[in-house]
Amino acid sequence: MEETSTGTRVLRPSPEVPEEQMVQKLTAPDPELDGGGGGGPSVADEGDDLLDGESQHPSSNILLLSRVGLVCTYACVFGTGGWILYYLMQQHSERHVFAWAVAGIFVCLAVPLSLHDIHMHLLHYVSPLQKYYVRILWMVPIYAIESWLALRFKDQKIYLETAREAYEYSFYKLMLTFIGRDEAEAQRTIDSLGRSHAHMMFPLCKVEPWRLQGGQFLRVTGLGVFQYVWVRTFFAVVGLVAEWTGNMGEGKLQWDKLELWELIIVNASQSWALYCLVMFYHELVVPLADIRPFFKFVSIKCVIFLSFWQGAFISLAAHFDLVQETEMYTEEDIEKGLQDFLICVEMALAAMIHRSAFSHRDFARGGPLMTHLRAVGAQRRSAKVAM
Repeated sequence: MEETSTGTRVLRPSPEVPEEQMVQKLTAPDPELDGGGGGGPSVADEGDDLLDGESQHPSSNILLLSRVGLVCTYACVFGTGGWILYYLMQQHSERHVFAWAVAGIFVCLAVPLSLHDIHMHLLHYVSPLQKYYVRILWMVPIYAIESWLALRFKDQKIYLETAREAYEYSFYKLMLTFIGRDEAEAQRTIDSLGRSHAHMMFPLCKVEPWRLQGGQFLRVTGLGVFQYVWVRTFFAVVGLVAEWTGNMGEGKLQWDKLELWELIIVNASQSWALYCLVMFYHELVVPLADIRPFFKFVSIKCVIFLSFWQGAFISLAAHFDLVQETEMYTEEDIEKGLQDFLICVEMALAAMIHRSAFSHRDFARGGPLMTHLRAVGAQRRSAKVAM
C-alpha cells in the first residue's frame, strides 16, 4: 500500500510476489464464502453474503439431492397429470373417479410449489429460523398427498390419516426462537418489556394474570400449545384401535362411540392452544413485528384448525342425514371422502399463501429480517440443519 502525492492510497504488488500471482490471490474465491469451510462469515461483518440473486450457493450433497428431487417432482407431476386425465376419460361416468381426478390436479399444483419453497430455503440457509420455516412448509405436501391417497384407497384411509394427525407444527417454536436463541434469552426479551403480568384476554379476563417474569408465561404458553400436539396424536392412535374394534362411530355422534368424545376433547384442546398462541402474540407483538406473525398465524391455522372444524361440520351433516350413502360408498365413506377432497383443493391455496408467508426472501439482504440477522450475527449454515 503506497500513498501518492495527492493523498490517495493505491495497492502495489509486493516486489517479492509476481504480479500474476497477486492478481490470482485477489480474485481467488474465499473457500468459506463458497461453503467449503467453517460456518461461513458473520452477517454482522459480511452483510453482502446475505441472500441475493448473485450470492454464492453453499455446495453440499443434500443440496444436490434437493435439486434432483425437485426436477423429479416436476416430472412426476406432469406424468401423473397425464395419467389422471387418461384415467378420467376412460371412467368418466363414475363420480368418485371424477372427484379423485379433480383432487389430484389440485395436489399436483400444491406439492411442487411447497417443495420449491423448501428447496430455496435449503439453497439459502443462513438462520436457525429457517428450520421452522421448512417444517411448516412440509405441512402442505403431507396433508395434500395423504388426503389424495385416502380419497382413492378408502379402506386404508385410517392409516394414512394417522400420519397426518401426528405431524407436529412449529409456529410457536418459530416465534420463541425469534425473540431468543434459547429460553434464557427469550425470557430476557420478555423482561425487557417492563411489565410484571400479562394482560389476560377474553374469556379469562377475571383469571389471575400470568407472571411475565420468572418464566411462568413461557411455561404456560409453551405447554398450552404443545398439549394440542399430544392430544391430537393420542386420538390418532386411539382412532386406529377404535376402527379395528368398530367403536369409532363416524357420523353417529353417540356417547358410546369415540368420535363424539374426540370432537369434544380435541375442540377443547385446540381452543386452549389457540388462546395461548394469541396471548403470546399479544404480549410480544412489538418484538415479533419483523417476522409478521399474524400473517403466518392465519396461514397455519387455516391448515390445522380449519381442517378440523371442516370435518366436524361434515360429521354433523352426516348425523342429521344430510349425507346419503350410495351403492359403492357408505355414509361414512362419503363423509371422509368429502373431507379429503376439500383438503386437496384447499392445499393448493395454502401452498400459494405459504409461498408468501414463509418465503426464503425474508432472509434476503434488505428483507424484513435483515435487522434480526445482523443482531444475532447470522452465518451461512449447512443445509442439513434445515432438515
